[in-house]
Amino acid sequence: MRTPEENRSRKPENYDGLISSLRQKSPFLYVDSITNCDLEGSRISGEVIFAQKNRYLPEVFPDVLMLEAMAQLSSVLLRLYTRSLLGGVLVAIDNAKFLASLKPDFPVQIEVDVLKKDLPIFGLEGRVLQHGVLLCQAGFTTKSNLGVIQ
Repeated sequence: MRTPEENRSRKPENYDGLISSLRQKSPFLYVDSITNCDLEGSRISGEVIFAQKNRYLPEVFPDVLMLEAMAQLSSVLLRLYTRSLLGGVLVAIDNAKFLASLKPDFPVQIEVDVLKKDLPIFGLEGRVLQHGVLLCQAGFTTKSNLGVIQ
């Protein structure tokens, strides 16, 4: 039995299964690991190293892949939040800001927070950081395929 503190901030037991349940597969999967999950606070964190031999990475790195990584991590959060493997779809991206250049050979941290929920719609905010420097932030809207928290 977990303590309330352990439930609030934990690494999901089956995070590999959650990542592998995403529609995106190699070479277009941009979530390597889930590093923290706080369902009470509606936050999930993950990591990715973009420069891997089995991953699609154009010679000129498009910043849009940071948005894709946030969207993929948000799908994992929806699956945890709704207790379903149905995930969701990206509906809109708002106020995307690219603030610094990414070094694709080094890990980045991805964070996604639920700001608003009006089932089946979720308002989210995401950030991508590298070595503590904010590279990208964006608000986005997703629609849960489940629609109802079970």
